[in-house]
Amino acid sequence: MKREVALGLLISAVISFPLLTSSCSGGGGGENEIKITSDADWIGYQADSGEWKTLSPSISSSEETDGIKTYKFKANNKYGVAFYCSEDREGNIFYFTKSELDNFTFYCNEHFNRYTVSGTHENMETGDYFAISNVDSKASLGLLSVSEIPDTTTFTISEVPEGKWDLVSVEYSANGDTVSPYKVVIKRGIEVDNNITGLTVDFLTGSSFSPHTFDVLNGEGMAWFVSENNTITLTGIKNDEINKWFQINNITNANDSYLFVGANEDSKIHVESHSATENGLGDITINLDNISDLTTGSFDSGTKTFSGLDYTPSSTSPNLVGYSISLENTNLNWDIAISKNWLGGNTSYTLPDFPSVDGFPSGAWFNDFTTIHISLSAVMSNVDVKNLVQTNPKLDFDYPVLKEGTFEIASQEVQ
Repeated sequence: MKREVALGLLISAVISFPLLTSSCSGGGGGENEIKITSDADWIGYQADSGEWKTLSPSISSSEETDGIKTYKFKANNKYGVAFYCSEDREGNIFYFTKSELDNFTFYCNEHFNRYTVSGTHENMETGDYFAISNVDSKASLGLLSVSEIPDTTTFTISEVPEGKWDLVSVEYSANGDTVSPYKVVIKRGIEVDNNITGLTVDFLTGSSFSPHTFDVLNGEGMAWFVSENNTITLTGIKNDEINKWFQINNITNANDSYLFVGANEDSKIHVESHSATENGLGDITINLDNISDLTTGSFDSGTKTFSGLDYTPSSTSPNLVGYSISLENTNLNWDIAISKNWLGGNTSYTLPDFPSVDGFPSGAWFNDFTTIHISLSAVMSNVDVKNLVQTNPKLDFDYPVLKEGTFEIASQEVQ
């Protein structure tokens, strides 16, 4: 039985904030010590306002597994750290204060064993119904482009990263071009450390959904359910034809959450996360016009300096936490995250002169800054910087899996 099912949504203005691409955690360092775990081909660091230097693995760390090494350096107050991944020709630079973050991990490659999880759906409704099960976010994102309703009741999810996950299975009702979630079953705390077969999803034990309005004024959006162990499942969209999200009844807990994202072509993004047990959660409206425009940023290709880092959020936006810069041409991409605390009272930022750093890879930096595409973003949030950073490197997802919190992004093309 085939249907052309329109579950897809294109958000054309999504901006990649570099803080959301690494795996980080705070605490645990010695006095003034910054600890880095990474497989990057080159790592550089700047202690406080000193010179950039190539970072060598810590002498105290003799273990190396799958190219992952441990690095340590000291900084009194603030620091910069840079990673370059030669295979993808991508670089990232992070500027934090030590109190914000002193211990984090950045991976160029995947370092987790991956397995297959399979089983059978039982007691599904007859007629135009189909079910989809997912374990991790990568599997669940397949919901965005469903073009065929499967005839079989079996499911197989491949490439599941090793770790503890929740299996979330959703039964959908298909009525012509209208597709709605009908029942959901959640199996929690599955340890994926081998191929898992024979799982049974019995929809007799499932819970129903309550539909609510999901509106993004002057934009489009998506809604996700995020389970306790970070399985991410699409639960709603807002575009020209649909404006609904579906709340799961009865079987959620305080460690589950709902994530709502709105974006528009004016390079504005609003993300909010709510506990799944929050009282009164129902209709959701995101007004992207409430985010102030970013118009003051500029870049001088001669001095390689960004100016105008004095963005003022609107009265309805969270506090400014920092800036994101993206530089790219056809051969190379660098993303830069700068915390507001690192900037202090400064409203300008100058790019590092990486080619002059001993050990920096040849060809890993831009030769001509007049020919690269540059965008600047201001990032607002009501949570700490470390909570904006992706805390689980197994997840393949564009947004941090916040259990509760809000952040916004306003961007402009600088060059």
